[in-house]
Parts: sequence; C-alpha cells; structure tokens
Amino acid sequence: MVYGRKWFPFPGYQLPNLGAASESRHHRIARLTSCRYVTYSMRDQIGIRSAYMKIRQERVNRSREMTDNRLNLDSHESPAAEALSAFDMLGLLFKRRKLIATIVAVVAIPALALLMLMPNRYTSSATVLPTVATDKFAELKNLAGFGTYSANAENSSELFPTILRSRRVIDSVTSTYYEIDGESQAIRLADYLSEDNPDKLRAKVAGLTSVATDKRTGVVTVAVETEIPELSRKMLETYLAALEHYNLHDRTSRAKGNEKYLEREVKLREKEVATAEAALRDYRLKNRNWANTSNPEIITEHGKLEREAEIKTSGFVYLSREYEIARIETQKDLPIVNLLDAPSTPTTKSGPYRLSMLLAISATALLLGIVVALVLEGIERKARSPENESFDRLVNNVRESFPRTSRLIFSRKEESTSV
Repeated sequence: MVYGRKWFPFPGYQLPNLGAASESRHHRIARLTSCRYVTYSMRDQIGIRSAYMKIRQERVNRSREMTDNRLNLDSHESPAAEALSAFDMLGLLFKRRKLIATIVAVVAIPALALLMLMPNRYTSSATVLPTVATDKFAELKNLAGFGTYSANAENSSELFPTILRSRRVIDSVTSTYYEIDGESQAIRLADYLSEDNPDKLRAKVAGLTSVATDKRTGVVTVAVETEIPELSRKMLETYLAALEHYNLHDRTSRAKGNEKYLEREVKLREKEVATAEAALRDYRLKNRNWANTSNPEIITEHGKLEREAEIKTSGFVYLSREYEIARIETQKDLPIVNLLDAPSTPTTKSGPYRLSMLLAISATALLLGIVVALVLEGIERKARSPENESFDRLVNNVRESFPRTSRLIFSRKEESTSV
C-alpha cells in the first residue's frame, strides 16, 4: 500500500497563532489555509474525497430545498403542516413555561402592590337641562298694550361647558374653603392637591372635572372626582353656584345692553320733560291771563313752551314703553341653570378598577413572555445552523471511515485548540 503526505483542506480547522519566532512553516500554512499536512494511503485519499464530495453535495441539495420551500411556502402549505406548527408552538410554550411564568410574576406582583396602594375615588355628578329662549311674556305685553315681538329660539346652555371650564369659575372653586364632616378644619384645594402655583392648581382642578354635552338633546353633565365623597359634592355645588352667579350678574347679551341704553335715555328724557314742564308752569304763573290775553308775544311764547313740553313728553312716553319691553326681553333672554339631577354625595367608588387593570397588565406580561420565548428559541435555532450540522456529520463520517487518520488529525486539533 502506498503512503504519502499531502495538504488536505478541512472546513472549520483552526490553529492558534504561536508567533513569528516559534511558528514553523507547516504550522503557519495550516493556520492560514485551514488545511492539514497528513500521511495518507491511496485508499484513504479516495475515501476522504468521496466523503467530502458527498457532504458537499448534501449541503447543495439542502440549500436548494430550503430556497424552494421559502419561495413556495404559501402554495405548498398543507393542513397537516399547519397543525404541526401549532403543536410546535404549544410545545415551545410548554418548554419555556417557567420563563413565561417568571416574567408574568415579576410584572404582575409589583403591579398588584401598586394597585392596592391606590386610593379609591368618588364621583359626584349633576345634569343641567338646556335653556331654550321662548316668548313667555307675549300675553303680558299684549295686556300692557306694548304690542308683540318675535325672537329666534336658541339653546342658551350651549355656553355652559365653556363657562364651567373658564378661569373665572375655576378660581371661584379653588378659593372656596370646604367643610367636611370628620375633618378638624376646612379643606382648601391648594392644600388638598399640594399645589401652590395658580396655573398648575387650575390645571389639576380641571383634571378632576369633566363636562359633557349631549349634542342631540343639549343636556349638560358635570362631574367632579376626588378621593373624598363629600368634597366631590361640594366642589360640584360650587361649580353650579359660580355658573348661576355669572349668568345673573356678569353675562351680557344684546337684550341686556339694549335695556341699559334705554334706561339711560329714559332718565335723560325724564329730566328734559321736567325742565320743559317747569318752564311752561313758570311762564303761566308770570302771565296769569295767558288764556284770555290777545297779546301776540304771550300767545307765541306760550305756544312754543307748550309744544316743547308735549314733544318731550311724547319722547319720554315712547322710550318708557320701549324700556319696559327691553326689560321683558332681558328677563326672557336670561339663561337659567335648570337642574335635572342635583349634586349628591357618592356612596360607591368610581375607580380604580383594580381587577380589570390587573388582568390587562397580566395579559401584557404574558404576551411579553411569549415574545421573549420566541426570541430565545430563534437565537438557539440560529446557533444550530445547517453549516454547523454539516460539519459535524462530515467529522463523524471521516471518523467512521478512517479511524487511524482521523484519530491523528482530531486529537492534534483538540490539543491545539486547548492551547
């Protein structure tokens, strides 16, 4: 049998770098080319080449098969494969059950502790009916002889949400002291919310308050939520009182502006009528025979003063009538806070919903655990790549076919790797 020595490539074969001083030529070639200079017989050479070509052909076939499977995955997928993939998923979850359970416990237990520390909250609500402007004083004006008038009906409660969210109303709520049963002193919202900055305090109070309007019916719902039931009710009462005060004293409308204008004009014309009547009376006192006199100067002056007094009186009467109508218009145009449901002290909590929140957090943690398990499984499958498996099969085939040569090669490789 003929023996010889030859360089032969072995995939994955590596040697450590010993340095230029102590490294031989054969060692450097083997390290750079992943080859080994071995003694072999003709039979070993033919067997090694056959095994190497066989593994290489298997690798090419497997690569083609994987490519075809990726391209035709949708068209060649069968119900059995889907069921298998589902079972594989269940098996993966069962395999990683401890990891998933640990992630759920790590997330859910602290969340449960935080939820138990959260205080209960109580909401007090009130419902305000829409105020529709209608001609309720038409009969009264007809009886008074002032005539009739028409007004466009409008829902004057549309501004209620804007007024309730205004800074004026919120300042009225924050500046109020609230007497609570069981408390030694009145509660001030700045102390209750631990906020002295006015702007931040308004923002926090606005966060405790919700105002909603039903677009179909125009009903306004106001709600206040705090940790103290009685405080919620009293804050809501303060909101409604501030809204009523603004509507009665501060809110301006066209009818109210017209009333103020006519009031000023009536007072001015009343003074002018009084002045004209006083001038006519004084002139008659000076000329007591004004009714029987034939003096043209007296008759002319008397007629002038009398006409002036009549004109002033006619204007005064007209403006007085308009003023009375404007007053009725103002009363009719005044929006009234008509409560359907008055504020009440809540007896049941409005939040937090601890069970629902805990279930949501646990479900999120479960999904997170499943994602982590899938990622870890993908990493492990990546580590077990087909290239590594092919090389392992090549090593096993070489060991089985050529025990003496493979014993020499792989024993030295292990020694060099350990070094």
